[in-house]
Amino acid sequence: MKLSKTAQWILTVGILVAVLASVGVVYARQKARHDDINVELTEAQKELVENSLEKEELESKLSQAGLVLAALEAEFPATQSVEIAKGLLWAANEAGVTITSLSCSAPKGEQQGEMTYQVFFIDLAAVGEVEALLTFSNALGYWFPSASIEAGNILIPEEGGEASLRLDLKIYTR
Repeated sequence: MKLSKTAQWILTVGILVAVLASVGVVYARQKARHDDINVELTEAQKELVENSLEKEELESKLSQAGLVLAALEAEFPATQSVEIAKGLLWAANEAGVTITSLSCSAPKGEQQGEMTYQVFFIDLAAVGEVEALLTFSNALGYWFPSASIEAGNILIPEEGGEASLRLDLKIYTR
């Protein structure tokens, strides 16, 4: 079947209109997507600027806090005995016991080979369940690897109540 020239032209124009319509639809979708991306990009750039300003402000506050901290540390220097007491309290808390008394001597120098160590003598009393007290005494090796237990005593009540622990510790620091 042979089509007339007019029918061929109509068919060609119809195909071209369909192709152009398809291209137009694709172009419209791409344009809409492009516009959406441009809006998202603009919003992201605004957030970047806001976050940059916030970052600068936070860095300034951090710097000021560091200066205040340095001034306070200079005014109230941390001593090793305070750090040791903190460690003992952390260990007690982790083990579930309560330290009822804690005393720490001033450090004394002790020579071990060619090294001189600062030695703190600690007298400690704690209460709690027997298992927790044993866990606490074992945990001291983790918290203070350079410590030695010079003397220890656990009192276990006959009826109810909490057991008590008394330790004499020797903690070496440099």
